[in-house]
Amino acid sequence: MVARKARDIPRSRAVGRRAWTPATRGRTGRKSRWHGEDDVTAETAAEQTTDQDAVRTWVVESPDEMRDVYAIREEVFVGEQGLTGNVRNDPDDRYSVHVLAAVGDRIVGTGRAYFIGDQAQIAWVAVLRPYRRRGVGWAIMQRLLEVCSAQGVRVVTLNAQTHALSFYEALGFEPLGRRFTMSHIEHQPMILDWTVSLP
Repeated sequence: MVARKARDIPRSRAVGRRAWTPATRGRTGRKSRWHGEDDVTAETAAEQTTDQDAVRTWVVESPDEMRDVYAIREEVFVGEQGLTGNVRNDPDDRYSVHVLAAVGDRIVGTGRAYFIGDQAQIAWVAVLRPYRRRGVGWAIMQRLLEVCSAQGVRVVTLNAQTHALSFYEALGFEPLGRRFTMSHIEHQPMILDWTVSLP
């Protein structure tokens, strides 16, 4: 799949490649650094960012944008990983907030948050292979966590593929319970609990 061009994305939707830290989040009290998916510091990323490679994220608002969401899921979770055979029949999609990410003028990543009371589950986080290790996954997660915070969420969960554990740990998530295998890929349930007071 050729990444579709992101036309007319307002600059107000842009998210810079900054680290998710207590200063920017203000609730976890955890120290975070830019690693896992992107093994560079936030300062280095900021120096290297140009208009051409800046990562922009925004909340999906149209059926056309949902087609982009499904196209990215199809390429990553069906074509690349063989994790599932269908990425469109998730009943929670219609009740979720979806995010897209672009690098330059190409739409290259997605993720979603599903809300139940004051809890949220993040799922379907995916970045097209040629655009990995460029801060896209980090920017998607920042946007999703901002949405969760705005919704008054107190606990966020997700099922991380185990190769990405350090990435999610850098965002403040902690392993919860036993690992499980889904379509030959090992996953670890993780939790980010904003109700915990840390010293």
